[in-house]
Amino acid sequence: MRDWMEKIPVSEALDAVVKKSINQLKFEQKRKRRHRWMMAGGVTAAAFAVIIAFFGVHPALASKLPFIGHLFEKVEEDVSYSGKYSEKAETLLSVEEADRVDEGEAVDSPYIQTFNGVTVTISEVYCNRYAIYLAVKIYCEEGFPEDFDNRNKEDIEHRAVMMHDSNSSFGDNLIGRSTEWIQGMFEDDHTFVGIYREDIFPVEDAETYEKKYLPDTFTYTWRIYDLFGTSSVGSERRVHKPDGTEYVLWDEECKHYQGQWCFEMEIHKDESRTQRVEVGMVGDDGVGIQEVIKTPYEVTANLIIPEGRTEGEYMLIICDSEGDILPNRGNSASMYNVYQQNTDKVYVFVCDAHEYLDELKGYRWKGDYEEKKKEKTFAEYLSEHALASAEVTFEE
Repeated sequence: MRDWMEKIPVSEALDAVVKKSINQLKFEQKRKRRHRWMMAGGVTAAAFAVIIAFFGVHPALASKLPFIGHLFEKVEEDVSYSGKYSEKAETLLSVEEADRVDEGEAVDSPYIQTFNGVTVTISEVYCNRYAIYLAVKIYCEEGFPEDFDNRNKEDIEHRAVMMHDSNSSFGDNLIGRSTEWIQGMFEDDHTFVGIYREDIFPVEDAETYEKKYLPDTFTYTWRIYDLFGTSSVGSERRVHKPDGTEYVLWDEECKHYQGQWCFEMEIHKDESRTQRVEVGMVGDDGVGIQEVIKTPYEVTANLIIPEGRTEGEYMLIICDSEGDILPNRGNSASMYNVYQQNTDKVYVFVCDAHEYLDELKGYRWKGDYEEKKKEKTFAEYLSEHALASAEVTFEE
């Protein structure tokens, strides 16, 4: 991208104004950078308006501009697993690499990879004991098809998503191949910015039955094989490779971008502001609540399961301070969202899974719940039917 401005046939006056504006932007960036580059502030409205107008005429060039600033900040409030990750995220590109990107140079980085005209960039990462969050930018040279931009589909809560076929590994532990989505937004026809969430499920020790979590520092690998829009979902055909493994082959009419984007990084798990409250409560049926754990983004509980039974036979429900159920977070039914929720105090319940799904949950989702809760909140209703329950208060 070096000297790309000189290659564009524009008037000398406009060229001078644009260069002056970009130089001022770079000056502001370097002044405010503290070990990571940040979105430059203080650029005059007139200069910025000229840049916007210029790239309005050249949208493809605008898509190739370096992603100045944090990607997390752009979308962290607009995904279903929202949270202020930018406050604690690790930046993967070094200060030197960021300077070179600012200068318009091509950067040889393991976190910027291109296959078949599609460039995937991972700029930041955040991890706690329950999930890894990656800030992702996907640039398509030819422009994404119309059916990729699916913000108006109700089944994804009006959020834009990018589907991908990938697998992940934690050190030598391969998680397995899966089809997931990256939630975010389309900045234009060529550029998608989003957040990918990878659930981290603890492993139960075979001897002690205690849950073991990943160490504070570990190697994480994320491999992407295919990128596509949600219109492709449901049109798959499964074929078997000669080695016996199964692979998803999609309908040829659906546009796909295939490649071997592979990102490996060292992850540092953040346990700050994580609160653990020991409960140790056991009900008459032998099922109980061992402890409740809350991070700035989610809350869950470790259960006490009777011998010969499994966790799948029970349903964990957590309600907020007002007695209403918290929204689920990620792909786990037992993980609940606390970000911007009233959770100084929570109500925790363990119910029989079949009873809850067939009967108990209907109190919240059937009929006029707003009228029902005037007499009895969902938490008060569950307290009459749960196998185990606890009221837990956290520090602010």
